[in-house]
Amino acid sequence: MDKELFGRASQLDAKIAQVREDQKRADLNTMAERGYDPTKDPHLATWRERSQMGIRRMLCPGCGRPGYKPYIHPDGQIVAEQCGRCDHESSCGYHVSPKEWFKDHPVGTEHYNPSYVPPPPPPAVIIPPVLAHRFYCLRQGAPRNPLLRHWADIFSSVREERREISKLYTDRLKKALKKFNVGTMDGGYTIWWIIDEDGKIRSGKAMKYKADGHRDKEDPRAFAWMHTMPEVKSRQKEGAEYVGCLFGLHQLDKDTKEVQLVESEKTAVLMSVFRPDMTWMATMGMGNLNQHKLQPLIEKGVTIVCHPDKDGYDKWREQVEKIRKDSPGADISVSDYTEKAWMPGDSPRADILDMMERDLMLLCT
Repeated sequence: MDKELFGRASQLDAKIAQVREDQKRADLNTMAERGYDPTKDPHLATWRERSQMGIRRMLCPGCGRPGYKPYIHPDGQIVAEQCGRCDHESSCGYHVSPKEWFKDHPVGTEHYNPSYVPPPPPPAVIIPPVLAHRFYCLRQGAPRNPLLRHWADIFSSVREERREISKLYTDRLKKALKKFNVGTMDGGYTIWWIIDEDGKIRSGKAMKYKADGHRDKEDPRAFAWMHTMPEVKSRQKEGAEYVGCLFGLHQLDKDTKEVQLVESEKTAVLMSVFRPDMTWMATMGMGNLNQHKLQPLIEKGVTIVCHPDKDGYDKWREQVEKIRKDSPGADISVSDYTEKAWMPGDSPRADILDMMERDLMLLCT
């Protein structure tokens, strides 16, 4: 009897799975007839969409950790659980695009119509400066900030005979913090405010750093997006979503001729201390080097020099070639400075700032 019931239950599960698959195929075919291309038009699920779908902490198929974004269709259906990207790009790097997925799983691609027009995007989150000042200290000094205190200590510990360098770097650090509007939140969190070319605050990344100047990755609460804070969300338009841009994009003006692009916000700010004659911006992630983020620079004919982390050199070179192909007029290149300056004792994930810090420490001993 038990075997018979088990067999019937298995058959029923198989039928339900087949019905769902048939419905999914039919839905894709219907969208395809309207011009939807399932190999190109799906997008990575936003935080809001993942919350609504109940998959905020979806595990990566590659490394098994949270921080995985699946690709979804406009109707909110997941393309496939294996079709997505892991946020841990350096340590995992899992990424299966819809194009790659449908190459091996051809469903609903037979009626593709290139005239498909995607729906208009939702309104973007904009944080009023008054709100940033009131709740999150848009500008703040080093006393309560471990990261800023770390670098202030380094600059002040330069040998006596090089005191002029110490004073120079300390003054430049103050100017850099003001230029990038670096904030400090209760608990010593550093806030990297994301401000666009029009001076509008898109969001901010609150990060907790340890006394050695490195991120505190052991504390699960060591990172937060400012646009998700209750004080911000309650003052936004219905359905507003975060629309990212380059960190430091607010520096862009008619006189900007060349931009040095790095991955980390910290690196962009502190490199403007070492090389204040250059304009520094950051992608805020290895996988964020793309045409969309660089479009404001490309449209103004700005020369873009990319400085990837040591472990991201090859990936950024590939991305730059893709950007050149998609935007033939883009003046963009990849610097090999970190590749050449890297030494066996350096971290395999070191960036240009680590090279600068290593050389500066020679003046402190």
